[in-house]
Amino acid sequence: MKKIIFILLTAIFSVGYSQQDSVKPLKDHSLKILEKREAFINKYSDSLNKYNIDGKNEIPVFFFEYNFDREHGEYLISINDETSFRKLIIDKIDNVQLLRAVLLYKDKRLKKTIKIPKKTIYGIKPFQRYSTYELVRYRVEELINQYHSNSNSN
Repeated sequence: MKKIIFILLTAIFSVGYSQQDSVKPLKDHSLKILEKREAFINKYSDSLNKYNIDGKNEIPVFFFEYNFDREHGEYLISINDETSFRKLIIDKIDNVQLLRAVLLYKDKRLKKTIKIPKKTIYGIKPFQRYSTYELVRYRVEELINQYHSNSNSN
């Protein structure tokens, strides 16, 4: 009987003191950040998709910013957010000429990665350890696979 009373009192007090009211503004705030993030990513990817590489010996500066994810932390929902903005932007690029030019470009900065300390407080983001070159290479492979799967289905 004491166990049942204890369980009932625990349930009543836990519901009564829950922080449900303080969570609602966080949801609104997170939605605003997600909207800003989506606009930010679309702006970058649209610009890169429209970039005309013909006759140019340079690629956009975006590809040299190996620390891009850390520099744009204002678009993270929380400190534990593991989003890689470089990956999200590169995944939206369909400009095969640009991606190919990045892979052929001879610059060590493309293969630069962030030095991650052995002991990190929050860990690392899933795609943070990859260089921009590797992310572009994965995107090109993905586009090739999509092309082959579409041509096989026709």
